[in-house]
Amino acid sequence: FSLTQKPDTLFFVGDIKSGTIKKGMKIDLTFLGVAIKPVITNVEFIDYISEKRAEVALGVTIEQADDFEYLKNRGVLAIPIIIEQ
Repeated sequence: FSLTQKPDTLFFVGDIKSGTIKKGMKIDLTFLGVAIKPVITNVEFIDYISEKRAEVALGVTIEQADDFEYLKNRGVLAIPIIIEQ
């Protein structure tokens, strides 16, 4: 998803399965058909208080408008995203 306050940032939301994620690491999006590995610029948390759980939101800047819209409209992913140093 994207936020009005940060129109150039696309967020990927989910759970961390293993390891540590920090700003400056890269998300490998090549498996989605987009030949880019954008740098993580934001690490946020979404707290679902009523469900007693939380998820991480990783924000990246996607330079190409076409890639941004393609990824934004892609929908829910059921496979892990690879994070690189």
